[in-house]
Amino acid sequence: MTTPPTPLPEPLRARVQSAAGTWLSWCALHEVDAHTATATTIIECVMELRRGGAHPDDLADIIDAAGLMVGMRTWLDPQLLALRRSL
Repeated sequence: MTTPPTPLPEPLRARVQSAAGTWLSWCALHEVDAHTATATTIIECVMELRRGGAHPDDLADIIDAAGLMVGMRTWLDPQLLALRRSL
């Protein structure tokens, strides 16, 4: 029998939900499918939000949330990883 996953602590769950909501909102505004976006699209989102003054921790969370939605191959794109490290 498989044990259920341990729920995330509330502060972390709130950060994940906020980042996912930001990504989904940005995608809707830019008419992008949030589940099939490319690394380039995620980078465009992060750079736009960065220019708007978003906090680096929030930007890293958005990269993670978007990457999880689109899949590991995109999430592990070298350009996206470099951006995340530079925040």
